[in-house]
Amino acid sequence: NYLAGFDFNRYPNPSSGETTVLFNLPTKEEVDISVVDIMGRKAYSVFNGVLVAGEQTQKIPRATPGIYFVKIVVGNRLFVKKLVVNSSN
Repeated sequence: NYLAGFDFNRYPNPSSGETTVLFNLPTKEEVDISVVDIMGRKAYSVFNGVLVAGEQTQKIPRATPGIYFVKIVVGNRLFVKKLVVNSSN
């Protein structure tokens, strides 16, 4: 499977502002990136469209403090990682 080694990073995590999502695509793919809260409700739609092969960077705007999950769908595969947002005090 060409996505067997797919992984993504999000930084900073925990975050108190904007978060960067970084990943590498082996081929041109349909990609959907979203952020959901712990109840599964979509908080942000970050990107939905086709991306070319290579290193990709997407920005997640500052969110209300809490625990979220970054969901990336590449083709028909789903990848999820936790994102913690702290207050910016």
